[in-house]
Amino acid sequence: MKETPLYVPIKVHGVPYLFAIPCVRTVPLTGLSCFATLKGMTEEEKKRCELRAEMFKALSHPLRIYMLEKLKERPRCVCELAQELGVDKSIVSKYLSQLKEAGLVEDRRRGVLVEYSLVAPCVLEMAACAETTVLLNRKRRLEL
Repeated sequence: MKETPLYVPIKVHGVPYLFAIPCVRTVPLTGLSCFATLKGMTEEEKKRCELRAEMFKALSHPLRIYMLEKLKERPRCVCELAQELGVDKSIVSKYLSQLKEAGLVEDRRRGVLVEYSLVAPCVLEMAACAETTVLLNRKRRLEL
């Protein structure tokens, strides 16, 4: 195993520094290789799990989830979403490209306008189901 420093940007009295933390990588940083130690996992199962992990990674920011909720109502362009959410267009554009890469949204060009729409509304239903279950479990634990 190779020791590789992890560089963390920090500021001290307003002056930016890169702080190096020595660390040993135990898992390679390439795609499916992290599944190498899981016995009995087929290539098909590895691909399915990797796809699901990418989808959940795309859902890992509250703003991206909110964007999906807005797109569930109707298709929108980047500028419209940015205005509704009160954030910069570059952020909306980046998040939409991540959601598109994960296969959750698609884009359609209408002249110079590009509209994005939700192609997997079931992902929001799954999130609502999981949210309800988690909240019920938390409530049960507090009552014990």
